[in-house]
Amino acid sequence: MEQVDNQNRIDKICTDDDRKREELFLRELWRECFNDPKTYEDFYFTRVYGKNTVYTIKGRGMVHLNPYVCKICGREKKLHYIVGVGTHFSQRRKGIMRQLLRRAFIDMYANQEPFTYLMPADVRYYEPFGFFSISERTEMMLARDKKQPDRIASGEEDTGKQDILYMDYMRMQSILNPKEQKQLYNKIDYLLETKYHVFAKHDALYFELLAEEKACQNGDVVFCFERDFDIDNLLGFFAYSMEEAKAYVEQNVFDNNIFSEQVYAAIRGYIQTADRIQVIERFPFMVRIIDVLECIKLYSESFYSYAVEKKKILISDDEIFENNGIYSFFLKENQVFVQKRSALNQDKTADGVCMEWDMRMTIAELTDILFGDLEKDRVFFAEIV
Repeated sequence: MEQVDNQNRIDKICTDDDRKREELFLRELWRECFNDPKTYEDFYFTRVYGKNTVYTIKGRGMVHLNPYVCKICGREKKLHYIVGVGTHFSQRRKGIMRQLLRRAFIDMYANQEPFTYLMPADVRYYEPFGFFSISERTEMMLARDKKQPDRIASGEEDTGKQDILYMDYMRMQSILNPKEQKQLYNKIDYLLETKYHVFAKHDALYFELLAEEKACQNGDVVFCFERDFDIDNLLGFFAYSMEEAKAYVEQNVFDNNIFSEQVYAAIRGYIQTADRIQVIERFPFMVRIIDVLECIKLYSESFYSYAVEKKKILISDDEIFENNGIYSFFLKENQVFVQKRSALNQDKTADGVCMEWDMRMTIAELTDILFGDLEKDRVFFAEIV
């Protein structure tokens, strides 16, 4: 427990006893803030909540941290996806969110987590806390084409078309043995790694939760194969939910050799019950760097020119004070290295020859370098609790 002022006490809920004791209160606050269907609320609190860390000021607000093993530039790291940020309607605009987020930042920094991410209701809520928007929601509507055959082009002009085979999650579990299932997940991770430098590892637990989430939304996870159900013939997968006669495709990951039109044809071929199919190509996500040094080490190649020029950067962070300092870049055996030290005088200007740094940068500006326009298409975050 941490005293944040004379009135507010932040409770960190991270044990089974804590979760059981606080679940009723958190459910009530969740219901007030998000108005989810009862089936989805039950899914979250029975299947997801049990592994999360929750920070709450009783009767005022909450922040949930959902852990994921992510691959970042080929290396596995545990990151936290921030969900369930909610404040009681009577306590809004009183700094509750800042207090809870700052406490979560401190703990993630202690664990040397490079960054965290969330899907905002409004980016303006999170920009003051150092979050940087890396994507906006983009989508396209697929009208149900009843004439569309249940086939997918092979990509070779002379071979015509090949049948596509579908396998939903439950069928996959009954057909494939555990070894084959692991091979399937590894193949999907490989497909992701060829396109993205950041993504959540799609292992057995990930797909188990994704399938349960879609099931409570009247949808499913569907794996697509060409010719037969051999793992080598896996084309990819998509996950969708249903609302009346409209389908929402919220993830689709396919081999690079499959064109978008072919992917959409495969989706239309499977979802026969929807009049309209809305494919969400990107969700709105924001990233917040937690540990600057860890981030720089992961993305050292992005700072190669800084190291060549032996630049020194003053980085300022208004929320995680441990990040504040001067970062010096240098090359050793053609590899980028960085050292950090405290600034003697952060108010020093560029005037004079004894300047301590070459440039200043906020935490959001650093995030822009790593995840901005040039890199955002190589980050894969999708909607899963």
